[in-house]
Amino acid sequence: MRIRIHLKTKEIPIHYRMMVLSLIKEAIRTSDEKLYQRLYLDNASKPKTYSFAVYLSNLNKKENVFEVDGASVTISSSNPEIAVSLINGFQQMKKYSYQKWTLQILKVELLKEKTINSSVVKFVTNSPLLLEDKDNKPLLITSKNFEEEANIVSNKQFLSLYGRTLKRPIKIKDFNMKKQVIQESNSHANGQTLFYTCQKGFITLEGDIEDLKLIYQDGYLLRKSQGMGQLEVVKSYGSNCSE
Repeated sequence: MRIRIHLKTKEIPIHYRMMVLSLIKEAIRTSDEKLYQRLYLDNASKPKTYSFAVYLSNLNKKENVFEVDGASVTISSSNPEIAVSLINGFQQMKKYSYQKWTLQILKVELLKEKTINSSVVKFVTNSPLLLEDKDNKPLLITSKNFEEEANIVSNKQFLSLYGRTLKRPIKIKDFNMKKQVIQESNSHANGQTLFYTCQKGFITLEGDIEDLKLIYQDGYLLRKSQGMGQLEVVKSYGSNCSE
């Protein structure tokens, strides 16, 4: 399921992904306390079956904040329990305060998912992709071991989330991506800015159809539930990737 939350705000922090993550957690807590307990207290370090992407309207950077003319958040999940909880939670919330910022919730919109019916799919990033090696050094898609490391990460995530590994390795058939450095923070950073070297653009993946559907619904690669890795379907191909 995919939903979009429309927000009214004039200013947000540069580290806005953590603010949106806090908003999502509050929506789940408001709607379903037991689900919140299971996701964020009992299994805090476990990957989550959702991803999100943030769109900022008329963005203008000013010192340590972004001036905006509203924002929207697209949330995708393969888990109906999470999606329904989010819809109910956001419908109950009128606004949300985070540090010195306030978000007014204007509208909750249910989006139609794209259909994946072939083993080769061209995606575009709604939020940037992040992949790092075992030493936490960023890997770009041009790196010779990118595909291998991406499959290692995906297999670990699939095993944790769905109780199985990929049905077959994901192959990268084509790409047109640019590097994007993201500034963020989290509860472990002690107020310091963290820098993530990500990538955005188009990527064509070949794999099992069910695996590709889960990647589409729950995101691809690292920090999917922290505002990275959300994909949108551009087109499904035959096995030769021809237009």
